[in-house]
Amino acid sequence: MQRPELTDRQAEIFEFICARIEDGGFPPTVREIGQHFGIRSPNGVMCHLKALEKKGLIARGSNLSRTIHVCGSDGSLLKSALRHLREIVQGGNCDEAREFLVRHGWMANQAATGPASLSVG
Repeated sequence: MQRPELTDRQAEIFEFICARIEDGGFPPTVREIGQHFGIRSPNGVMCHLKALEKKGLIARGSNLSRTIHVCGSDGSLLKSALRHLREIVQGGNCDEAREFLVRHGWMANQAATGPASLSVG
């Protein structure tokens, strides 16, 4: 799988995220990314993260700190997504889990037919 084309800043942010996870065992927060790169607005950081997510390099959780997962080309995208999904479900937010599944095309929108059964084993 060929790495998607990134802007210089996207590449720098992606490398920073990878290094923080490798060195510290967990990803940086939006605030830490902004401080490191001199981006004053959290929205500016979020735009870069959304672009990296759209290009398939990261997966993110919503409304939680440190929920950036790096997605590799060796099948770890699915592993990372499933790990992220498990964290959402364990946090008790099945609506967010359903939205995550629908957003990634792994589940049809079930709003018209009722709730889906989600379990963590």
